[in-house]
Formats: sequence, structure tokens, C-alpha cells
Amino acid sequence: MFRSNYENELIQDSHDLSHLGIKPLGWKYEQALKVLIYLNSQNCIILGGDVYRISDVDGDISVTYDNWYYEGDDVDKSLEVAQNYINNYHKRNGESYCYSIVYKSYNI
Repeated sequence: MFRSNYENELIQDSHDLSHLGIKPLGWKYEQALKVLIYLNSQNCIILGGDVYRISDVDGDISVTYDNWYYEGDDVDKSLEVAQNYINNYHKRNGESYCYSIVYKSYNI
């Protein structure tokens, strides 16, 4: 799905989570919000995501076991749920986290 220069920039700003045995990428707070907006513009339902801690010392990424999910078929509502979760998590916990995002394309 990621193809344009903007989309390539989002990939470049991501964190590779494969060393944790996870396929998706993760993004820090501001980039994660940009990814959510992009997915919404592509008519994708954001099904949820996971939170990972980035070590301030060495940049290692570890699992927090924190996550959110959305069950439904409203593209805009799924965006709202994801934005609320990430915004609240960031306010409570700060900058040292990245977020993976699970989504599916929704064709009307």
C-alpha cells in the first residue's frame, strides 16, 4: 500500500519490529498519527495496534503488552478510537514508545 514519496517517508520513519518476531512496523507518536490519517484517507479500517517501549539508553525495543482494538466497520470511528488511544497513551507515558497499527482495506 505504501508507494508515494510521502508513504515512503512514513516507512523510513518507522521502527522494524522483526527482531521481536513481529511483521509490522512501529512508529513513534507523531509519525503514528500521520500513518493513521494516511490509512483513513485510503479507506482502511484501523483494527487496533500494539505499543512497544524504546529504550532511552540503547534504542532497543521491547514489548509492553499494551494494545487497543476496534470491532466494527466504520472507517472514521476506527480512526477516532486509534487516535484517542495513542494520544492518551502518549500523554500518560511520554515519548519512549512506538505503536504498530493493524488495519484492513474497506471497500464500500
